[in-house]
Amino acid sequence: MSFFALQIAQTLGATVVATTSISEKTDRLTKLGATAVVNHRDHPDWSKPVRAATNEEGVHRLVEVGGPATIRQSLASLARRSGEIALIGFAGGGSTAIDFWEGTRTAARGSFLLMTTPVAGSPAPTCTN
Repeated sequence: MSFFALQIAQTLGATVVATTSISEKTDRLTKLGATAVVNHRDHPDWSKPVRAATNEEGVHRLVEVGGPATIRQSLASLARRSGEIALIGFAGGGSTAIDFWEGTRTAARGSFLLMTTPVAGSPAPTCTN
């Protein structure tokens, strides 16, 4: 899946930070155009090198195939205001339960208000943080 997602992102002009669990894939991912490749077996807290590769900004789009096993690291890898996750698999095994509110406990209050106010039917507030 990582090769396919990388090729689509490259076609659309994205800068790609790829993750893999197999060191042998690193060269191929780089040749296909990944700006950085992080082995998540070597870096259990792989969101840290992903954020480092983006000058601490985080990624704007993330293709998540691990599911509950990797969702926390995926959330930690996101850009604070514009990050999106495309959850397309549960390859990590285990429970299929995911705490989708996880990010709201770490996000700035203003970002949380921007996200939830339209759901409540009120106009969205101006975010200042």
